[in-house]
Amino acid sequence: MKFKIVCLLCITLLAWSSEKKMLSPSFDCKKVKKESVAASICADENLSALDNKITKIYKSFHPLTPELKEAQNKWINKRNQCKTKKCIEESYTKRIKTLQDSLLIQKSFPQSMLDIIKSLHKRKQTKADNESPKCMRFFNDLFLFQNIHVVKPILDHVDYNNTKLKKALGSCWDMRMDYVYSPRYMVKNFSIWYSDIDGDGKKNLIFGQHEDGQTHMYVLDKKLCAMSISQPDFNASNIHDRKVIYESTWSGDGSINNWRNTNALIEYKGKSYGIIVRVSRTPITNPITRRHNELFIFKQALVNTTYDNCQYREKSRKE
Repeated sequence: MKFKIVCLLCITLLAWSSEKKMLSPSFDCKKVKKESVAASICADENLSALDNKITKIYKSFHPLTPELKEAQNKWINKRNQCKTKKCIEESYTKRIKTLQDSLLIQKSFPQSMLDIIKSLHKRKQTKADNESPKCMRFFNDLFLFQNIHVVKPILDHVDYNNTKLKKALGSCWDMRMDYVYSPRYMVKNFSIWYSDIDGDGKKNLIFGQHEDGQTHMYVLDKKLCAMSISQPDFNASNIHDRKVIYESTWSGDGSINNWRNTNALIEYKGKSYGIIVRVSRTPITNPITRRHNELFIFKQALVNTTYDNCQYREKSRKE
C-alpha cells in the first residue's frame, strides 16, 4: 500500500514538472529566426527575465517620447550584434540601468512639463528656435530624461511672514519681496531653492514669487540686500530702491495674459537653469497672432549677465 502511494506521488510530480512552461521573453519566440540573438534569449530563462524587466521599465515612461523610442531601437540593433551570452547579458544590464535612471528623472518632472512634452511630440509640428548644438543637445537630453535634475524647493508656497522664509532671506526679507511694484500689488505665496548657478561649487539662494499661475525667480545676494537697506534714503515701497532684486530676475514674460507660465529650476551638466512651460489657454485661429505651446529654457545668473536661451515650440501655420 505504501509502495503504491509513493509511486502515485512520483507520477504526479513527473506530470507536473513536464507541464511547467519555460519563462518567455516579451516578444513572440515563434517569429524569431534560428541562431539569432532573439532565439538565444528565447532559449535562456535568465535572458528572458532580463528582457521582461527592460520591457516593463520601458513601458513605464509617460510620455514615451520619440527620442526614447529611437534610443531603444538603436540599443536593440546593437544588442543583436552580440555573439555570446555574456555580451547579451551585459547589454541588458547597462540598458536597464540607463532606463531606470531616466525613469527616476522623468518622475521628478512637474506634471506641467510632462504634459507639454507630450503635447509637442503629439503635434509633431515642432521646432527649436535656437538650433545651436548646445540647445539641440539639451533638448535631446531633456526628451531622453537624462543628465537633468529638477531642484526641489526647501520651502514651497509659504506666506511671506513664515519664520523659516524670513530666516532664509535674511537682509533680503527687508527688501519687501512680497511687493510686485508697490505695496498696492502684493504676492502671497513664495518658495526658496538653493542651487549652484555657475558651477563654482557654491549654492545660491533663489527666491520665487508665485502670482497668477506664474513663478518669478530671483537669484539673491544677501550682501547686496544689506547694502541697499543700509542706505539712509532706502524705501522698500520704491521699485527703484529694490533694483538689485529685479536685475537678478529669472522671471518669464509676464505680459502675456492668456498663457500659463510654470517655472521650474533644473540642474544640467553642473549649472542651474530656469525652465518655463508656456501653455496657450485658448486657441487663437488667426495664423499671425496664434500663440504656441512651448518649452523655454533660460539663464540669467546675476546682475548684468546675459541670457542663455533655448526654446522649443509648436510651429506657426506660416512656418
